[in-house]
Amino acid sequence: MTFYGGYRFLFENRGIAVIPTSITNVSCTIEKFSLPVKIEIEEVKISVDGGYKPLYTLFKFYDRNGTLVGYWNTRRNFKKGYFYFRDGFVVWSYDGVVEMVYFDYNLTERWWREIYKSVGDYVDFVLYNLYADESHIFLLTANRHFATAKVQNFCLYWGSVEKGDIIERFCSDKELSQNSLLGGKVVGNKVYIITDNGLYLFTYKGELIKKKKIELSKIESFDINEKYLAFVYPSNDKISKLCVMTSNLKSQRCIDVRGKVEQLRVCENYLLLKIGNKVKTFEIEENS
Repeated sequence: MTFYGGYRFLFENRGIAVIPTSITNVSCTIEKFSLPVKIEIEEVKISVDGGYKPLYTLFKFYDRNGTLVGYWNTRRNFKKGYFYFRDGFVVWSYDGVVEMVYFDYNLTERWWREIYKSVGDYVDFVLYNLYADESHIFLLTANRHFATAKVQNFCLYWGSVEKGDIIERFCSDKELSQNSLLGGKVVGNKVYIITDNGLYLFTYKGELIKKKKIELSKIESFDINEKYLAFVYPSNDKISKLCVMTSNLKSQRCIDVRGKVEQLRVCENYLLLKIGNKVKTFEIEENS
């Protein structure tokens, strides 16, 4: 076991090594995206029998000067949120049905979707989690029995935000549970899903190629390129665990990193980690 400053590395004779480096001319950077539109969510309620009942959800859109420039409202109030992308944003809401709308930054509606599924007496459509990478949206859903409240039919949905092709891709009560979507990435025609039970590699259409068992409860950041996959999860209040493996889910190296990693970027054979107001760079080496 070897220590370098605040970082601890476990080296073996074969596999992956993760080495701190002072190289600064890496071909990509950790960017701070300046948002053209700011979104605020307001839940509009009415007075009913001495209390208040949600009437609808209002998404308010403001420009950089703080001027209200548009809005979107929906009666789906149970869960709601939004995702920013390079060319636009998605607002979503859920109340038994998932509703999504994609706007460009001129506030032109590009597409609208409702997602719902029932199977026999399992009529309640349950949304457990949504996640977005730079250009895709991922959902984890299931169905609840109307009488017994038993949950089954766990499914993953994903699709491109530009195309709006967010459809059911993979269903399995054996492989999936309510915690089975911690992150997702699309690289070429392959899809990587990180879950509480490990990593899954799919074709874009949803065929399972490979899985790797890793027990996780939370991740701080997650990124992939054509050669490597990396993710960070909290080990304790002061230490994060950084794990790197090949994109075919074979060789793996995990190291301890001091501090909370706010953002992670895999760039060729390098890792960029944003910790506080600093960016640390590491080089990935494969040993023969």
